[in-house]
This record gives sequence, structure tokens and C-alpha cells, in this order.
Amino acid sequence: MAVLLRDASDRLAQESLLFARKSVDSQQLASAALAHEISNPLGAVSPNLELAMEALGSGAKDSRELAMEALGDARLGLAQASRVLEQFRGALGPTERAQGEPEGTELSSVVAMAMRLGQRLGGGRAQLRLEEAATPAVGLPSIQLLQVLLNLLKNATEAIPADTQGNIVVRIGTLDDGAAWIEVEDDGHGIDPHTRSRIFDPFFSTKASGSGLGLAISRSLIEAVGGELSLREGSGAGSCFRIILPARA
Repeated sequence: MAVLLRDASDRLAQESLLFARKSVDSQQLASAALAHEISNPLGAVSPNLELAMEALGSGAKDSRELAMEALGDARLGLAQASRVLEQFRGALGPTERAQGEPEGTELSSVVAMAMRLGQRLGGGRAQLRLEEAATPAVGLPSIQLLQVLLNLLKNATEAIPADTQGNIVVRIGTLDDGAAWIEVEDDGHGIDPHTRSRIFDPFFSTKASGSGLGLAISRSLIEAVGGELSLREGSGAGSCFRIILPARA
């Protein structure tokens, strides 16, 4: 009997330790995810404020228009950071925030906004080009779609060698079943087979300063509305990520 009690006690202690470790891991994951997702929108604030200050100080004829556009993008970055905080707060417990159906999102306007912000965040390392066709409205909220696209554009920019001028192509279109698709393709160094097999794993990163959460979070957001995020073969040596989103019912 004493042996059985001791075994049961040891097993309970091991299970309690395992639970505690999982709890710590979950907290670390949530903290790291929040830090990662809030860094992209906040990263757009500083360069846009600097651009606005330069425009206002230049005295050029269109300086006010340029400054207002840059200030608008800075405001958007702050708004997105606020929405990310709302999402995480909602994931941790009940809130008073409405939990209604996702809004219908028009792809073209969100994609254009993401490309404008991505160009400034990238510091001119790559030229961005859009190839678009008509697409339906989708069920993913625009702020989350923007979040995903900024992650993909950031990764695409970082895949381009620092001493070269790269190219990133964003394509949007519609599948035969009515679903919308978006592709982000770069002409960077590409992804090796081992990395491809783990590219969506949380905390997996090939970058020394990378958190390894951007693609994992992005896939989670896409799949939450019945969509897909995958890595495909591109037209060249670089990488191509494809998003498929069901049309808004």
C-alpha cells in the first residue's frame, strides 16, 4: 500500500510539474506572440512621422499632402497595434467587445495599404509590384488581413540580400470555386527543404533575431475563417506564399 501511495504521489507530482511547465510555456508563447504582432504596426509609426516632418520642412508644393498621407499611415499603425491588444485581451478572457460575425473585407484596398506600409518598413530594399484581378469580399477582418500581409511582406523583404535591390510581387485573384487568393513572391535566397518542413512551426526561425511566430500566427488567423496559408513553388529562386480565403457569405 505504501508503495502504491508513493507511486501515486510521484505520478501526481510529475503531472503537476508538467502542467506547470505547459502553463509557463503558454504564457511565454502569448507574451512572445503579442510582442511580435505589435512590433510590425508600431514599426510603421516612426518612419511615417519622420516622412511627415521632412515633407512639412521641405516647403514643396505638395508637402502638406505628403505629410497628411504619412500621418494617416502612422495613425493606422497605432490603430492596428490597439486592435492587436484587443485581440489578445479577448483571447485571455471575456470582454465587453462585440463578438459578431467578421466584417466583409475588400481585398484590393487592404492589399494596397499593406504594400504602402511594407515599402516604408522595408526601407527601400525591394520594389513592390501589384498584379490584381477582381476578387470577392472575404470574411477575414481587414485589420487581421493587414496583419498577415505585413508579416509576409516583412519576411519577403528580409529574404533579399542587403546589398541588392530586390523585387516583391503581390498577386490577387479568384479561384473557380469563388474563393479569393493572394500571393506574395520575392526573388530572394529561397527556402531550403528542411526549413520548408518547419516554416509554420511556432518559435522556429532561421534569423538570429527572429521570434519564429509571424507565420504561425498568420496561418492561425487565416485558418480561423476557413482559409489556407501555404508555401508554394515560385517562378524563380525566391519564395512564394499563397493565402486562400473563402468569399464572404
